[in-house]
Amino acid sequence: MDLKAVSLPLGRLTLPVDDDIHLWLINTDGLPLPAARQEHGSDHISLHTKARDQRIRQQFVLRLLLGAYLNLPGKDVSILKTELGKPYVKDAPFIFNLSHCQNWFMLAIASSGEIGVDIEVDRLVNSATRLAKRCFSAVEYQQLSGLEEPERSKHFLKRWTATEAVVKAKGQTLAKSLASLVFNDDVSCLTHCPDEWPAAQLWSLRHFSVSDQLVGCVARPSGLGTTTLRHLRFS
Repeated sequence: MDLKAVSLPLGRLTLPVDDDIHLWLINTDGLPLPAARQEHGSDHISLHTKARDQRIRQQFVLRLLLGAYLNLPGKDVSILKTELGKPYVKDAPFIFNLSHCQNWFMLAIASSGEIGVDIEVDRLVNSATRLAKRCFSAVEYQQLSGLEEPERSKHFLKRWTATEAVVKAKGQTLAKSLASLVFNDDVSCLTHCPDEWPAAQLWSLRHFSVSDQLVGCVARPSGLGTTTLRHLRFS
């Protein structure tokens, strides 16, 4: 998947057609906004302050991009949430999902249906085997535990981002869905999911990587057309 750089100003954005997907990647550290300030009487910036600063930056970017699809200023975009916390814009001609990891933020846009996306920093996961035993099916755990590093971590991240993507597409929580999800050996398709979901064979997954820094997955319970990946830059 090619990465296309896009700079401000955005202008009006055209919605994806049919089953196509737009993915937007942003490094929020590049935003021209005031940096987090030190707490009074402290020589460092608290984790709480850093997290708050990241949330502010992410919300700014989210409204900026959604506003460009709606032909509205970002400040006029009203973002609501379902009871389980999935964000949406009422009566919008699109659906969206988002993911963030450290200073990275990704937005997925589709014209209809359901969609989920997840990103992770590509890294060694020291707890991969332990987490797989607790969270994956027995067959998937045995497969992962038989791998050596770095393949073990790569497989774990591929499975985990796929899990997050399908759960977020359905607007559910991991706690409610995790035990019912099973993927095939190379995590290219879903083989089992909760009974009330669309059948496992209907789901489409697309894995991607970005500059050897990030790995991710986009998922939807229908077809996946062309996926366009854009990197929004601020300089």
